[in-house]
Amino acid sequence: PLLVVLQLFLPSILIFISGPSYENIAPLIRLQVLSMIIAIATNPIGIVLLIWKKTKDLALLNIAQFCVVMTLNFILIPRLGGIGAIIPMLIAHIMAFIFIYYYVLTRLANAKTE
Repeated sequence: PLLVVLQLFLPSILIFISGPSYENIAPLIRLQVLSMIIAIATNPIGIVLLIWKKTKDLALLNIAQFCVVMTLNFILIPRLGGIGAIIPMLIAHIMAFIFIYYYVLTRLANAKTE
């Protein structure tokens, strides 16, 4: 709920706390909050993979995320500035969300057929 309130009222909150000169960073913070929402939604399901002893798969996912973030940072930060640092993290969190949920749903579907 707090993250949703931040998303909706962020410009007003920024102006109230920091003054009007910080209003233009609202899109950056919105993207960062969205990225964190995805990460928070993914984390509990990632724990299921640990319980299933799939640490190698989680390690490979983390390596892939690292490579995506570093590559995109080198490309996007010089061109886009601050938003160029947030976009790769958002992509990495979406990537993890898709991988982990697909992995868990596939395994659960296979367990039903056994």
